[in-house]
Amino acid sequence: MVPPQAAGTVDVQVTNYAGTSATGSADHFTYSNASAPTVTALSTNGGPLAGGTIVTITGTNFHRRHGCVVRFERRDVVHGLFR
Repeated sequence: MVPPQAAGTVDVQVTNYAGTSATGSADHFTYSNASAPTVTALSTNGGPLAGGTIVTITGTNFHRRHGCVVRFERRDVVHGLFR
């Protein structure tokens, strides 16, 4: 997992007992600003008042490690799986 960094391109280097890799165009990694999540589809659009309906949400930029939370109205989802 890459460490946090400001937006921009950085060189990636590898070091072992024999030395450190040289930098060049093949080792560039670009950090970009996160984009807001978008919902493009729901697997179902209704369920019982008691809850418990499994809903698959399709979309983009669902980044669990960056604080992504799923809410129905203002209630957090109790169990979720991010893929």
